[in-house]
Amino acid sequence: MTGDEKKVLWELCKRATPGPWEWDAQSKYITAYADGSTVAAVGCAPADREFIAMSREAVPELLEEIALTRQMFAVAGALALLALDELPPATALQIANLPLRDPEEAINAYRRKIRQVLGDTPEEDAG
Repeated sequence: MTGDEKKVLWELCKRATPGPWEWDAQSKYITAYADGSTVAAVGCAPADREFIAMSREAVPELLEEIALTRQMFAVAGALALLALDELPPATALQIANLPLRDPEEAINAYRRKIRQVLGDTPEEDAG
């Protein structure tokens, strides 16, 4: 999924009737739970109506999960390069976007932890 496609989905989510939505298995209506207004009257199978109703909440959550996962990969990559002394601390902090009071101590703590995980713990860092 491209960045433009995600932007389009975010815009659609923002403009859609607020959720959660629910569907009535006995009728053809999808209802906005918050205010009881009818969101759609669709002539499709019950499974399709259920999917449409659930998508109102699921799509924004999935987009947020994608963004969080990408951010986590960027942080992990920056910290791994930092631990291997391939990246300057200031750059790692910028990539990781970490809100830290004492950046140098945090950097050193991340270095120690990553080196432990990698099995490359110098004696002075152990403990």
